[in-house]
Amino acid sequence: PENELMLFPNPSTDGIFNILMPEEAEIIAVTDVKGKLIRYTYFDGKLNVPMETGIYFLTVKYLDHRSRGYFLRTT
Repeated sequence: PENELMLFPNPSTDGIFNILMPEEAEIIAVTDVKGKLIRYTYFDGKLNVPMETGIYFLTVKYLDHRSRGYFLRTT
């Protein structure tokens, strides 16, 4: 749908993801399943997180709200 966060490819084998959002984001944060912060940065259209195989969570901060999703890093 038009107002959803889209992250692809998902899963990714190289740790590079494209993110499509319904509006401009300020900050993106990536955490692992234990809640450890992996990346906290301004958004530039791509997410490149060199990380181990696993499940990760993405939080996107907009001006007035947040959106969440998850992605998989595979080998």
